[in-house]
Parts: sequence; structure tokens; C-alpha cells
Amino acid sequence: MRYCAGGRFGWDGASNLDELNALLSGIMIRRKKKEVMKQLPKKFRRRVFLNVDESSARELAALRDRIAEAHARAEVDAIDNVRL
Repeated sequence: MRYCAGGRFGWDGASNLDELNALLSGIMIRRKKKEVMKQLPKKFRRRVFLNVDESSARELAALRDRIAEAHARAEVDAIDNVRL
């Protein structure tokens, strides 16, 4: 927690940045995406299908339904917040 001022479970904040920078300066390289884009391999997407047992399939279906409901609520909230 020496370099994290965000608290025990928080991620916002930092402390002792000068010390941290000195420790990392010899080993850490900062590069921007546009600087290395030509060196990166092309992106590809692949679907991976998994076999699941019946119990897991029911659990996944229930989770899918909960996600769909959350999306529907978010869309309604967004529409309610639109000012004409």
C-alpha cells in the first residue's frame, strides 16, 4: 500500500510517486499504441464453444436473462433522461 493512496480496496489515488518513478525508471518502458502499431500482429477473433453440463447451462441462461433485463432498464433510463 506504499504507492496506493486509494485505500484498502480503492484504485483512485497514488502516493510516494517520486520514489515509485525512481524504482521503475530503469525497468519500465512507456510507449504509445501509435508508436508500436506496425510491430503488433493483426487482430483476430475466434469463437470458442464450450460443452457445459445442464446445470451450468441453466445458470448461464439465467445470467443472460438478467443481463438482457439490465440492458433494457438502462435503455429506458437513457430515454427518460433525454431532454427535448
